[in-house]
Amino acid sequence: MKKGNLIVGVDAGTSKTTVIVGEVNTGHKPRNGSSSGGIQKAGGAYNDSPIEIIGVGSVPSTGIKKGVVVNIEKTAEAIRRAAEEAARMADIEIRAVYASISGDHIKNFSSHGVIAIKENEIGRREVEK
Repeated sequence: MKKGNLIVGVDAGTSKTTVIVGEVNTGHKPRNGSSSGGIQKAGGAYNDSPIEIIGVGSVPSTGIKKGVVVNIEKTAEAIRRAAEEAARMADIEIRAVYASISGDHIKNFSSHGVIAIKENEIGRREVEK
C-alpha cells in the first residue's frame, strides 16, 4: 500500500519502548473553523488532526533504568522490536525516526564557529574542518 508523508517517533522509557507511525494528511482542513491542528473533544467526539496514526509498537524496556541507558544492546533490541511491530501494523518499512531524549544527565551548550572559505561554495573539506 502506497503511503504519503510519514512521521515515525520513538520513545524509549524505563518501563516500555514505543514506536508510533503517523501519516501526514497534506490536504487536511480543520473542522468548525479550528486552526489548532489536533483537537480532541471531551468524550472523544472527534479528533481533528492532520496526522493519522497508522502503526504502533510497544514492548517492555529492559536496558533503561530511571531514564538512563544501562544496557545498550537490550535498549537497541527493544527499539528494534517496537519498530518491527509498528512497521508491520502500518505496512511500511521504517528508514528514519524522531527520537525523544530526556533526563537530568542530558546537557546542551551553544557553540559558534567561523571558518575561512576560499571559494563561494562549501565543500567536504570545509565541513570536515
